[in-house]
Amino acid sequence: MRTIGIDAGGTLAKITYIEKGRFQYKWFLMNQIEKWLPWLQFTAGEAKFHVTGGKATKLMNRLDNVLSVPEFTAMAEGTRVLLREEGRKLDRFILVSIGTGTSIYLVDPKNEERVAGTALGGGSLLGLGKLLTNAQSFQEIMDLAAKGKRQQVDLVVQDLYDDTVPPIPGDLTASYFEKAHHLDMKKEDLAAALINMIGELIISLAFEAAKQHQLQSIVFVGSTLQQNKLLKEVLSRFEKMLHYEAIFIEKGAFVGARGAYHFHTT
Repeated sequence: MRTIGIDAGGTLAKITYIEKGRFQYKWFLMNQIEKWLPWLQFTAGEAKFHVTGGKATKLMNRLDNVLSVPEFTAMAEGTRVLLREEGRKLDRFILVSIGTGTSIYLVDPKNEERVAGTALGGGSLLGLGKLLTNAQSFQEIMDLAAKGKRQQVDLVVQDLYDDTVPPIPGDLTASYFEKAHHLDMKKEDLAAALINMIGELIISLAFEAAKQHQLQSIVFVGSTLQQNKLLKEVLSRFEKMLHYEAIFIEKGAFVGARGAYHFHTT
């Protein structure tokens, strides 16, 4: 019987299935479920649905032949599968899932454990992005940020030392959004500063988890990273300074759906 893996998150539903011998990937807005659920039911036919995520119940009540998959298990297994498909061999690593919020897991060959997290994530990016710039979509925030300079909004270490050489790298953030209280800000700079703040706070938590468990590999996944070059740059910025490796999976937004797909099928 055909299997369809679904990760029903707070904002997006990520779906994966095999068609013509290859995995297909699609995503839909959870708040528009009435628009895409009929397509899913028609396309699925007699398929079995493997569903995970915070909004899984919302889908399970509307579908037949459903298997509920534990969210942590799906995230870890999907990451393992996609890492192998990309030719990476990692036995133990820190997994950072950046969706509506952010969860941080310790993953080893036999187990996965949530060790940290924060409410900052894609939901914060959308909400604060609208408040700061009046941007109406994720893509609009990304486009603005690509043209902005976060140093016009954030106080950086070099600002504190004028023309002298600081004892730590001058481009490090000394205070987020400090300049916003006494200068007129461009929305492009505000968007760039917002992404920087979210990224730096996430990497600080992820690095502490990696340090605690004596690991250097940090794998970043989640829909917030899709077409988000700037956030990836922030998450990678401190690799040399802090001695970790930032790893991004091409289909990282779909690790939950892939993990759900493979659950109890092998």
